[in-house]
Amino acid sequence: MENSIYCSPTHMRLLIGSAEAKQVRIDGFEEAPLPEDGMINSIITDENKMVGFFEDVQSRHGIGRNNTALTIHTNSIQTKVMDVPRVPEAKALEFIRREFVQYDGLGAGEPAEEDIYDYTILNNKSASGGVTLLAASVPAQLLRSYRNVLADAGFKLKSINVGVNCNVKLVRFLPQLAQESFVLVQADGRNLSLSLFIAGVFRVTNRYRLVAELGTKDRLMEIGSNVSSMLQFAVSQRDEDTPPVGSAVFAGFHEAEFSLIAQEFAYLNVELKKIDLSDAVRLSGPAAEHAESAGFNPGFYLFNIGAMLKK
Repeated sequence: MENSIYCSPTHMRLLIGSAEAKQVRIDGFEEAPLPEDGMINSIITDENKMVGFFEDVQSRHGIGRNNTALTIHTNSIQTKVMDVPRVPEAKALEFIRREFVQYDGLGAGEPAEEDIYDYTILNNKSASGGVTLLAASVPAQLLRSYRNVLADAGFKLKSINVGVNCNVKLVRFLPQLAQESFVLVQADGRNLSLSLFIAGVFRVTNRYRLVAELGTKDRLMEIGSNVSSMLQFAVSQRDEDTPPVGSAVFAGFHEAEFSLIAQEFAYLNVELKKIDLSDAVRLSGPAAEHAESAGFNPGFYLFNIGAMLKK
């Protein structure tokens, strides 16, 4: 059993459970508001305050002995899809470092601060004959602050992942999406993430800050405009060998808002559907009992679920 933790701009989301071959078993879950001024835009600003917060979480659930998988999703983390030759890991990381440093805007050829680089393989055979990677560049201080806070609160940190890669793993895990071309539309309060997948392979992600209030017509228009732009981008990038995008898959939306989206977004001319995790997630024991009273929408926990998956 392990813990999967993700801190959105306003809330901490926790899953307790384990990933099995074809299903993720959830034994416990919680969504809790973050302490005021403890974090800003998923970046820790007061370590002492956040240690106290996570000590309370650990105490409520008694999960300090579990391995913990942490997911961070913030604009401070850069990601990029890259094609590289088939080379050893150290050489691939050097390619990645050079790629990010090249666009750091400093003109001096060195990053503004120490960064940590990593990658995951998206496709073992790129168009050039090499491999396609999802590369990430993360400020080291950002990782240190999370690691220090969780360690001081009594958690055993096993891994740190980025939100985009969690979604990549989740799409691979879901049979209905593993080969599909679609846009993943993911809401998190005022934040909106759009990720393009072609034949199940991740291509690009964009993040937006929604200005309009929840439940308003203006919010729907904002979301629709951004989804339309991503669909147009997919068309502009398509060649004769690229399958067309056939759907927009929504996660993190309450039923009432998605019903309005389904009515208002017909002009997009793609299938509109909520992500279906009914076969992929199983609530067990205390989690099943908690869901009966509090409700549980797995679409709000995509990063947590993806982080628990092995590949």
